[in-house]
Parts: sequence; C-alpha cells; structure tokens
Amino acid sequence: RQPHAVVARDRDAVLAAAGTKYSACPTLEPLAGLLREGGEALAVVGRPCQVAAARKVEAHEKNGRLAALIGIFCFWALAPAFYRFLAGRPDLQRAIKMDLPKDGDMAFVVNGRAASVPLDEIRPLIRAACQTCFDPTAEWADVSVGSTEYDPAWNTLVVRTARGRDLVERAGAAGALEVRPYPPERIPILEEAVQRKKLRVLDALESGRPEAAYLRIPAAQRDAVRAHGRA
Repeated sequence: RQPHAVVARDRDAVLAAAGTKYSACPTLEPLAGLLREGGEALAVVGRPCQVAAARKVEAHEKNGRLAALIGIFCFWALAPAFYRFLAGRPDLQRAIKMDLPKDGDMAFVVNGRAASVPLDEIRPLIRAACQTCFDPTAEWADVSVGSTEYDPAWNTLVVRTARGRDLVERAGAAGALEVRPYPPERIPILEEAVQRKKLRVLDALESGRPEAAYLRIPAAQRDAVRAHGRA
C-alpha cells in the first residue's frame, strides 16, 4: 500500500504513523486545510523537500501556527512505479516490511521470511527529482532526524534552531525522548555523505541535465560547496 498523509491529534495516531517509508508521499496535502481551520498549533514531519515548502508557508502565513518542523534524512524516495514493480514480483507481493541495510540490497519481510532485491534493480524506480535534491538532511527544519548507519538502535538527531532545541529539551524533560551525544568521530562521515550528494547535484546542474533545471543555487553557494569538497 502506498503511504499517505496523516493528521495525528493524539499519541496513538502518531505511533500508528511511525516507521520508515521509502516511497514518496504528498505529506503536505492536508496542510492548507488545517491552516484555514485555524486554532491549534501544528507540527510538520516530512522529507527535506517538504520541510523547505513548509518553511515557505510559515513565512507567508506569519501566524505562528506552525510550531515545529521536523525533517527526515532522505537521499531518495521511490516513485509509484515501485508498487508496480512489487505487483510484478509474486515473491514480494505479500511483503509487510522493507529496509535498506548496510550491504546495499533492499531487504523485505514476506510471510515471516527474509527476501532481498539488489539495489541496482531499485535505482531506476527512484524519483527523478531526488537525483538532484540539494538537501538530504532537511537543513530548513527545526530538528532533523534519521539513520546514519552508526547504531541501528538509535537515530541521529540534528538540532538546527532555538525552537528545535526547546522542543528536544522539553521532550527529554517529559521522558518522551532519550538523547546521548553523537560520537564526534562520526560527524565527518555524515558530512562527507552530504557533501558527495551536493557535488553530484552541482555536476548535474552545471552539465545542463534537464531534471536539475529547477534549481536556483547562487554562485557563492556553489563555490562554497566545491571548496568544502576540495578541503
């Protein structure tokens, strides 16, 4: 089943929507209606592209309704064609879970057993726009969270704004969130992965690839990214 946007108003609804979804989803679809309704504060959880859009909405609305933007690390998302791919694979049609472990194959759980598909078969099903996404770690979010292949039992949390820090501190004080320091020796590994992604996007943009034509990256920012890559 393809993922769909959820409006969660209680703990159970939040927990029901938890988990990794590798497919693209129009997460912001309900946002306009919620803003028109007025009243309650809103938090948005989405991929980096969706967080950037929500940040623009926040700047336009200027009413303080968007109380928190939580971004999910995302280097790519699968297009709807992925579900047609599954439909054509009888061995995967009853898959109830999928994951992308370190070995690079897409892993599935089907009727209690493990199955896998080489990532080379999955790559053609990645959305074209994801190939030229310049923000895999949701830099416009208040808090970014995701896996960095460090410890499968923990997520990596990046606090980006004062509002995000307040959110994390209040969640910790309430016992809803457990945090520990991220190993400093792992930070360059995460930075390098992001840097490689950005350099690939710049190469696509500067070579004139049509899927990158929508990007408007100032020359100074391009130079800074390339200089960091040479450092």
